[in-house]
Amino acid sequence: MGIRRLICPQCRKEFAAAAAPGALLTCPRCRLTVRAPQEDPLFGRTIGGFHIIRRLGHGGMGAVYLAEQLSLHRYVALKGLRAGLHTDAEALARLRREAISGARLTHPNIVQVYDIVEIEGVPYIVMEYVNGVSARRLLHSGRPLAPARALSIIKQVLAALARAHREHLVHCDVKPENILIDREGAVKVADFGLANIIRPDDAARPGLRFGTPAYMSPEHARREPYDCRADIYSVGATLYEMLTGRPPYVGRDAREVLAKIGRETPPPPHELNPQVPKALSAIVMRMIAPAPADRYPTAEAALAAIAEFEAGAAVGPAEAEVGADWLKAFEQALGPEAYDEALAGQATTPLGWRRRRAWTGIAFAVGVVLAAGIVFLLLTAQAARDAPGSAASAPVRSAARAGELERALGAATEFADKHPTQHQQIIANFERLREAAAGTPYAERVADRLAYYRARRDEEAERAYRALIERADRLAAEGRHAEAERLLPSFPPELLSEELRRRLVAARDGYYEAGRLLAVRLEGEARAALATGQLEKARELFSQMHRVGYPSIQSAAEVGLQEVAAAMVERDHRLAEEARREFPALVRRMAEPAARRDYAQAFRLADEAVASPHYAAVREALGEEKASLAAARAVCELAAQRLRENPGMPFRIKGILGKVKEVRDGRIVIETPAGELAQPLVEVSGREIARLAAEAMDLNNPENLLRLAAWFTWEQLYPEAHRQIEAARKLGADTTAAERRLRLLERGVDDR
Repeated sequence: MGIRRLICPQCRKEFAAAAAPGALLTCPRCRLTVRAPQEDPLFGRTIGGFHIIRRLGHGGMGAVYLAEQLSLHRYVALKGLRAGLHTDAEALARLRREAISGARLTHPNIVQVYDIVEIEGVPYIVMEYVNGVSARRLLHSGRPLAPARALSIIKQVLAALARAHREHLVHCDVKPENILIDREGAVKVADFGLANIIRPDDAARPGLRFGTPAYMSPEHARREPYDCRADIYSVGATLYEMLTGRPPYVGRDAREVLAKIGRETPPPPHELNPQVPKALSAIVMRMIAPAPADRYPTAEAALAAIAEFEAGAAVGPAEAEVGADWLKAFEQALGPEAYDEALAGQATTPLGWRRRRAWTGIAFAVGVVLAAGIVFLLLTAQAARDAPGSAASAPVRSAARAGELERALGAATEFADKHPTQHQQIIANFERLREAAAGTPYAERVADRLAYYRARRDEEAERAYRALIERADRLAAEGRHAEAERLLPSFPPELLSEELRRRLVAARDGYYEAGRLLAVRLEGEARAALATGQLEKARELFSQMHRVGYPSIQSAAEVGLQEVAAAMVERDHRLAEEARREFPALVRRMAEPAARRDYAQAFRLADEAVASPHYAAVREALGEEKASLAAARAVCELAAQRLRENPGMPFRIKGILGKVKEVRDGRIVIETPAGELAQPLVEVSGREIARLAAEAMDLNNPENLLRLAAWFTWEQLYPEAHRQIEAARKLGADTTAAERRLRLLERGVDDR
């Protein structure tokens, strides 16, 4: 049982619950009963040249997996049908229709379809992997998006649909789940599985009802003929939810939502969210108008209306700030627990680079202004030189041209001094200046400056390259090849040349190949260690393999680590069984020195067993035996103390009665009429020792009775031990451990 995150199919809200695969769960918001997904048998497998890494999503038709296409070293999305639909003609037709529809549409805002393949008898669509989130994930909290952010997404969706509509394709299932947004903010429309080819002569043909009720146009919901304006409605419903946090129509179930569509008028977005301008609210309401004729006729018309609105009204932060808002929204939506570190390398540009680019953009804007000034000066100089019909004499024109070139050269140099890191702009300025200065005395000066700035750029680029490669090499030396490869895109774009780009690509390929070879070696050594029972070594080798960092290698390492863990569990179980079988013999070995009252030896045997991993399963029981030995030793010491504290006490040694004189060096000395007589304390009978100790004990205390029982047990005086245990039980003591020990030593039977 683990924590699972699910999206309710009715209210579309995400919730987490602890559940086993297939368990029934209740949505905390709408109380709908949903079933937790089953464990997927494809995880970690390599099928048809694709290594399955994880599941990106699933629905009623099937699932989409993130996979590594091993032949091209790239990540792709594999979409296939669930097991029960492999032979369903309609489902297969829909999958093939999605592949064909996606393949014929080439657009930056449409998920690219690479191929449709059959793997182990099951068809899969091989698609572009979008490393980001769906719009649904941005909306899962129920909070609306900023109008500027919502429009930046919707404009890209409309651009994608405009391309599809030109091919007479109606998507039929536009909704937040099918709008994917990568880490750069680019939007991709996915899932053309329900797309239909609708031509003008098809307008009267009745439509089929499929899709998601909350975003379905009224004519579509009523199974009436529909065209591209049905997609306009779906986009409007999605924009409505982005601006308000809820779809236009909500209900307890799909039937109730379908009953409301086109029959009730939802409140305008600005009434639910005061941050939405009324003009934008009017655009949304026209997009979701019940009658198709009242909507925008095309996606281009909707885009034009949004552009007109943006031109005449403030919708939020500037475009650069929209990007910053997007990064924050992305990270909040994705969350640290959802973002798989194994996939972090898929972003072509690291997050830190993107943040630096915001400042780079500001500097670039300043550079553009100064560059424009330089160009203006150059054009002025050119105009002064070439103006037809100029009344100025040649010397005057030459002087004017020289002055303009001097000023342009000064402006270019000043820009280079103020912005020394803007290498591309600096070099571009001097290249334009070189063209203008051709054939003049300034040409050599400009060429020298241009060569100087190019050399400075190349030197800094080489220095940055070496520093980056050194850092990457250190990571690779630690076996973290994927981290080394992910470091390479952080190379400063201002210093990137085609030569350096080729070197970086070669370095990337080198790290990948070295990591792959290292993983192959580590896996071989780990498998050999696993086969020979060297489980700790195998675990360390698989862990090193996991640190290489590539998803397919990590998946293989995780499989190995799971096998090692299973082998360790099996080994520990076997050792535990052996320890339990050997425990009675171990206790009897402890009993031999204890019967001689050599407690030091008995404790030494117990301590050695406790320290041994072999006896880990019986450590608690060994602790009980040590406590029992300590209780017996305490009884013996209490008897000796009683003799020391009571000189003159009558005491019999070897049948001769005398009076205790002293206890010295472990011997008892008594005085008799015939003289002194001595006896070692260990030779005193166990019953006599117990009698002396009992005289100093409160025998109404069951703990004292259990101490006496331990004494008699280790002395092998079993009848007396039984009597003490019975007396302690009558006083309410827990005698379970004492009884087990007595049975074990008395009968040699392992009842533990």
